[in-house]
Amino acid sequence: MIRDITIGQYYASDSVIHRLDPRVKIMVTLVYIISLFLFDDFMGYAVAVGFFFLAVVLSKVPFSYIVKSHRAFLVNLCAVSKVSGNSQGYRLFLYDCEDSIPVSRAYRKEVKMLIEKMNNR
Repeated sequence: MIRDITIGQYYASDSVIHRLDPRVKIMVTLVYIISLFLFDDFMGYAVAVGFFFLAVVLSKVPFSYIVKSHRAFLVNLCAVSKVSGNSQGYRLFLYDCEDSIPVSRAYRKEVKMLIEKMNNR
């Protein structure tokens, strides 16, 4: 479980990004975050996404390693056939689907309330 946490976790690699001075990395990160708030059109966001992918390529960190911790789902609650789990977390099962969708502890109360509301209709 702990090895699945990638946010802030160091990935050892010999890359241009890894060899940069830490102050440069902090400043570039701050400029990047501020620029995200200043963009108001498609081109600005396209440049930001391009910069992000360039940083990933230059850092030599596998893209799957980055994506692993960013799983988000939109769920049509009308398609939920079964809910299983306990206070540690829920899993949603959908009609005609063998896979289940995990619900984090942060959202379990909200999801439970929404599903109960859907069932009461």
